[in-house]
Amino acid sequence: MNKILLSLCIASLLPVTARALEGQVSGFGTIGAASTDSSQAYDRGLDKNNAEWINDTKAGIQADVKINPHFSITGQVVAKQSTTDDDRMSVQGEWLFGSYALNDSTKIRAGKLRLPLFMMSEQLDVGKAYILAKLPLEMYGQAPTNGYVGADLLKRFEVGEDGELTIQPYAGMTRFDGRGINPLDSNVMFKTFEADSVRGLNVLFDYNEILRLRAGYMATKLSYKDERSSVLGGMIAGMVSNVDASFASLGAQLRLGHTTITGEYGQRRVDSMMFADTDGRYLSVDHKLGAFTPYLSYAVISSDKAKMGGMAPNLDQSTKAAGVVYAVNGNSNIKAEASQVSVGSANNSNEFFNNGTTIAGKDIAVYRLNYNLMF
Repeated sequence: MNKILLSLCIASLLPVTARALEGQVSGFGTIGAASTDSSQAYDRGLDKNNAEWINDTKAGIQADVKINPHFSITGQVVAKQSTTDDDRMSVQGEWLFGSYALNDSTKIRAGKLRLPLFMMSEQLDVGKAYILAKLPLEMYGQAPTNGYVGADLLKRFEVGEDGELTIQPYAGMTRFDGRGINPLDSNVMFKTFEADSVRGLNVLFDYNEILRLRAGYMATKLSYKDERSSVLGGMIAGMVSNVDASFASLGAQLRLGHTTITGEYGQRRVDSMMFADTDGRYLSVDHKLGAFTPYLSYAVISSDKAKMGGMAPNLDQSTKAAGVVYAVNGNSNIKAEASQVSVGSANNSNEFFNNGTTIAGKDIAVYRLNYNLMF
């Protein structure tokens, strides 16, 4: 399916002369450093032994090419932390899709797109686009991948004089590298999974730049795709073969003068003992004071303890964060944040703690400093 969609996008360009094209190139980046007060590696490589820059540093470039009044092509590549190696960066293609406008309020897109699972899904890599130094792991860490190959429909409706409703159904498929631990040597390993028959609906309501409401639901079939010949691979394949998986989420953002309140809730469900069923949520408040914007946030994640008898990890964790953003100019800012991660009964998720070691009843301080730019 992905080859067909990309071929259609490329084929549509062939009869077009260079003089007919209208293009725009934009870029973004984050230079960041982060560290903790714990020797237990957290969030893909953070520990107290050294400040980690790979975790938060990113650079991206996006090209938008208009073929005619109706059809355009968008591509985006990002250099960021590798999906399979915590200690290096890699260049990853995030977007490559064609967009066809049926009219002013209806658009069809096809190619490699971003899964619309969160309020900040399309801005995940653009640190300048949101206030927090890093989006809460308790909420955004529930999704093992953020992109898919497929198609969507964007349909906008005017609601009264100042309201706009956007309906976005979508369908496709995706592959991703799941992080795990080899039980033979306790080393980190990455296994490939495929989410087939992805189908979902994203709904947005905006009112006069004051209120944004969002609701979404995604369902798929999840399967393990590699190393089936090994004993471990065969076991995983037996437990993750065409299983039902879903993600439901709600979000809201309210702007009252210089104060903004943002909150999201997400619920992941996977019909396999290898994956935790999770509930994540967060709430943040920020207030603009001239060039400075201080903020507070609180995030929580919990998991279904009924699954703990199997191989599913247990997640019981919350994070309190306080930070400040300084606007250097309209295109760049500096963010500083201090947070406290509090593990309750246990957290042994490989997406949170690097080697899957069970952590319980422990507080970890995390410090972040980054510079964000858009151009």
